[in-house]
Amino acid sequence: MSRVVAVASVVVAVAVAGVVANASATGTAEFARPTLTAATPLASPAAASPPATSPPATSPPAASSSPAASSSPAASSRATSPPAEPSPAPHPAARPLVSAPPAGTGPAHTPAPTPPPPPTSAPGPTPPPVPSAPAGPAPTPRFDGPVVRLADRDLPDPFVLRDGARWWVYATGTGPANLQVAPSPDLATLGPSTDPLPQLPGWAEPGFTWAPAVLPRAGREVLYYSVRDAASGRQCISAAVADTPAGPFVDASTGPMVCQTGNGGSIDPAPFVSADGTAYLLWKSDDNALGTRTRIGGQRLSDDGLSLVGPRPALLSATARWEGGVVEGPAMAEVGGRYYLFYGANHWDTPGAGIGYAVCTSPLGPCVNQSSARAWFATQGPLIGPSGPDPFVDATGRVRLAFHAWAMDAAGHFVRSLWIGTLAFGS
Repeated sequence: MSRVVAVASVVVAVAVAGVVANASATGTAEFARPTLTAATPLASPAAASPPATSPPATSPPAASSSPAASSSPAASSRATSPPAEPSPAPHPAARPLVSAPPAGTGPAHTPAPTPPPPPTSAPGPTPPPVPSAPAGPAPTPRFDGPVVRLADRDLPDPFVLRDGARWWVYATGTGPANLQVAPSPDLATLGPSTDPLPQLPGWAEPGFTWAPAVLPRAGREVLYYSVRDAASGRQCISAAVADTPAGPFVDASTGPMVCQTGNGGSIDPAPFVSADGTAYLLWKSDDNALGTRTRIGGQRLSDDGLSLVGPRPALLSATARWEGGVVEGPAMAEVGGRYYLFYGANHWDTPGAGIGYAVCTSPLGPCVNQSSARAWFATQGPLIGPSGPDPFVDATGRVRLAFHAWAMDAAGHFVRSLWIGTLAFGS
């Protein structure tokens, strides 16, 4: 969940932060309890190589002392100066998850075929076993090569979409813009940003939109984003549609798509498409708005991507000490029959923000947190408070990870810059 903030200063304390058979129309149902919450400590990835042009030395954001401070609706704003005491707000990151070429055996959870009835003269054949996740520990993801700073402007909560030979980078808006989208021919250069959602629906309160993610469905693009519901004062998730990735997207809804008001709201939507073509939506329940630990969960999407169906399990809870009571900005990648759930944690406006990951046996769990002892990727070198992870597959089939991290721009202002690195799994 990412608050909209432009930062400029010498010292920065900035903005960085029961199973239901069918969800109700407004998606108010709470997540079911996680099926599995055990955690295995994991070493951090190899240190990322800094970009060719390192930003000037900076003073890191001030550390946050409260493990799970509540975020009131009024705390989020587009202020040009950071609050003196940052409060955990909705966070960044989300994108349609894509499946990478298998690194090992096939995908998990393929239904077992029904065996034929046995003949009367002899026992029937033994049915094949139900396929499951590959045996043995899941390979550890790591950055393979340098992590590159694609742009030094403010691009929080990045989401990368491939459309033919062109790439589109979506991000939380800055200034008067609700959101941002920028074209890239090669993920090495980035064009200017425009607002893909110039008009909010009538029920939404302006000034509180962030974390966009786009899913192509039925010949059009569906944009998911976090937005303030004026009636409840809570952050919720809505969807808009457009004919092209550039937009403009139109949200004709009369209310939120998902809004767990009993859990403080819902933010950071992240679509994921599994190898069999089934689409899911992951998101964070905004429990820290009520002063409690946050959770990440998900649900299957309808064919048009505009509604949710089936059970709504919780996949992950903020139980690790380093997470500071906050897990948010989920995003998933399928690699070698396993589902890697990347997430941001801790308060988004502090150097303590970092990226963790869990390994799941299906898009809806169960999941085992692999980052219980420490962040998988944390503040290092010129990157301060990395968060908003977004895994995607490039044109060569490699899994890459986009994320934002605090760094200084050319004008000497702290911004959440866009960084991209290539992932490898295992040694």
